[in-house]
Order: sequence, then C-alpha cells, then structure tokens
Amino acid sequence: MKFFRKKQSSETQSLLHRSRNSNNLRAQTFSHHAARDRDSSRAASRGEKKPKDSKNRFERVFFGLLTALSVGCIGYVLWLETTPRIKVITPSQNTASSAVLLREESVYLDGISAILKQSVVNRSKLFMNSNAVSAEILKQFPEFGDVVVSIPLISHRPIVSITPRSPVIKLQTTKGIYLIDSTGTVLANIADISLDDNELNDLVDLPLIEDQTATEVSVGNRVVTEETTQFMLDISDQLALTSLEVKSVYLPRVTPNELRIQFSGKPYFAKLDTTSDSRRQIGSLLSAISYVSERGSAVNEYIDVRVDGKVFYK
Repeated sequence: MKFFRKKQSSETQSLLHRSRNSNNLRAQTFSHHAARDRDSSRAASRGEKKPKDSKNRFERVFFGLLTALSVGCIGYVLWLETTPRIKVITPSQNTASSAVLLREESVYLDGISAILKQSVVNRSKLFMNSNAVSAEILKQFPEFGDVVVSIPLISHRPIVSITPRSPVIKLQTTKGIYLIDSTGTVLANIADISLDDNELNDLVDLPLIEDQTATEVSVGNRVVTEETTQFMLDISDQLALTSLEVKSVYLPRVTPNELRIQFSGKPYFAKLDTTSDSRRQIGSLLSAISYVSERGSAVNEYIDVRVDGKVFYK
C-alpha cells in the first residue's frame, strides 16, 4: 500500500516562494551592514579620519594663521620708534636775534630719545601721551619755547616740532655770560652752546648787561622780569641812535629796579628806573648831558633821571 504526499496548492507554493525571497533579502542586507561596520572598524584601527574632520581642521589652522597675521599687522602699524624726527619751527614774531638751536641737533636727538625710552607706552601710537612727553622735553631743554609731539599715521618715527626761544640779551655774571630771552628766562650759558660763525656773530650784536645783584642764575630760571628785559632792549636801541659811546650797562647791587649806564670818556654814569618809561628817561638824560656840556657844569658822579620831570646830578 503506497502513500503519496499531498500536492500543495498553488497559493501555498506562492507564499513559500515569497518567504524564501524575503529571507534572502534580509540576509543580504545584514551582510552589507556587517561588511560596512567591518570596514569602518578597520579604518578606525588604521587611524584614518573622516573627510569632514580633515576639512574642519584645515579651516581652524587657516583662520588661526589669519588671526595671527592680522594681530601682527596691527601691532606693526601701531609701533613707534624711540628715535624721533626733529622739525625746527621759526617764531613768527620779530626778535632781536633769529631763533637758532643753541646746541648740536644730535644733543637734542639723544635727549629726546632718552625721554621716549623712559616708558613702554611711548612705543605705541595708541597709548603714547604726547602732552606728557612735550612737558618733559621743555623741562630738559628750557631754550625751547614750544614743543609739539606728533604721532605719524604711516611711519614709525614720532615728529617733534620745536620752536626755539630767541636770545635777546647777554647777561654777564660772576659765573659767566648767559643768554636771556624776552621773558627774562635764562636759556643757556654761552660757554655751553655750539654755534657756527654766523650764529655767533648774531650773538655778538646782542646787548650786554652786567648783573651785579648777586642773583642766583641757572638755566631755565627767570632772573629778571619781562618788563625789565624790554626796558633794557629799549634803552639799547635808543642809545644806538645817539653819538654817545656806551662803556657798560649794569644792574647795581644796592638799589632794586635801577639800571646804570657808564659812558666812555665821561666821569659820571646815568641812573634809570626800569619800571618807568624808557623814552622819557633817555630824553631827559640827553637834555641833561647837553646842558652840562654847554654850561660847563662839573658832574663827577652821576646824572639821575628816575623822577619824572626832574634831573639830579652830582
């Protein structure tokens, strides 16, 4: 007796076929993912990086270098040297002597450079205090009337514009001859200055006043008032228009605000008041000298014109 397997229906066969195909597809998918995971593991074990990580690293390096370069450029633009460029400005007003540098320019250059080196902020265009530097330069070099420190836009050398004071009088003391400006300020001892022959000739023509008051004289300090300085200049100019030969002009020790003039070939001197009008006193003095000469009056000591409208002589 034979037993035969029952034939499956067509629907059953179709379901079995689809089931096998689905199992094969899942197996292939699993195999693909497994292979990709194995490749990633091998790449990681060999130290390989993903392309995206390499790109990020390149961007970080690039922007880092760009930032460093920008900072360096800004620092270079803002950097200042301590060797300035000196610019001499000629005063606009008319003076008895032209404005000149009383020392070699190298002396000023070294001195100003030393001042700039005193503080690190003077090496930066952003932090440099120009007013403080100018004040320090004026303190060290009193022969300057004005100092302006300018910060250049492109170059690195600060520009120091200096206006020299003009000496108008030579003041002779027991310590030497000093140059005095129109304000009565001592600019320099004539023994310490460095000038060429033409500039020295200009100083020779300056009025020479002898100081017998024993006043302490030092460079940068004011020894006489501005009014007294102007009075002495006026007297010098007016006497130059006369035929009188002046032997000496001096400030006596005994009397304040007094100026004395000693004439060559005359036994007497003149007394003037530095606080009064110079023209009136010179006029009175010339009239007195003329009167004495015409009358033959004996004057052996002085002619005093300090009092307005009166003349005393002895």
